[in-house]
Amino acid sequence: MKAQLSIDFVLSLVIFIGVVAYVLLQTLAYQYDFLKEIKKQKLYAKAYALSEGLLSRWMDENYNLTNLVSLVKIKNDEQACSSNYPNFKNSIGIDVDFGFYVFN
Repeated sequence: MKAQLSIDFVLSLVIFIGVVAYVLLQTLAYQYDFLKEIKKQKLYAKAYALSEGLLSRWMDENYNLTNLVSLVKIKNDEQACSSNYPNFKNSIGIDVDFGFYVFN
């Protein structure tokens, strides 16, 4: 039986390749979802860092209350942002472009 191809060998080879392909595809699909979740969490972290940086700039020193901001400081930052955006972005310490809206 040397060097003969039997139906048992071909069937077992097809089943083996099918199982390996299935495991590989499942692993790659899980890895894609995992990497997508990591990217989403990084964006959330950047947004949180930006909001914390802006809030710490705008805190009113006269009052020691959480999230009480000074409208004068917000207006100053708005003018600085519209006049020299790259300088304002560097002063906050964020390396990506962003936009913000403040509602009264």
